[in-house]
Amino acid sequence: PAATAHPVRNVYDGDTLTLTTNAQRVRLLGIDTPELKERQPFAEEAKAYTHGLCHGKSVFVVFEEGGEREDHYGRWLAFIYVENPSGEGFVCVNEGILEAGLATGYAPSAD
Repeated sequence: PAATAHPVRNVYDGDTLTLTTNAQRVRLLGIDTPELKERQPFAEEAKAYTHGLCHGKSVFVVFEEGGEREDHYGRWLAFIYVENPSGEGFVCVNEGILEAGLATGYAPSAD
């Protein structure tokens, strides 16, 4: 699938961010992080993880092939890739936050 580059204006929480482009919100696909509003454990850490990789940087947005591109809130549903902080290649933020133990995974539905 093709990736499109977009600068990030804001990281709302561990699994939601806002692009500078048209103030488009993006929900990271396939993961769920603790909720800040509900003061769930590790919510701040999840936000810090995504913020550290994405805030003020250019990210690459990839939609699931054949999957829904937007949720009922109008947020894009996508995988987010960033340049690897260690210098080589790219990192999928969705997978990284899951591996860090700050999110739970789910299989996106094809409905």
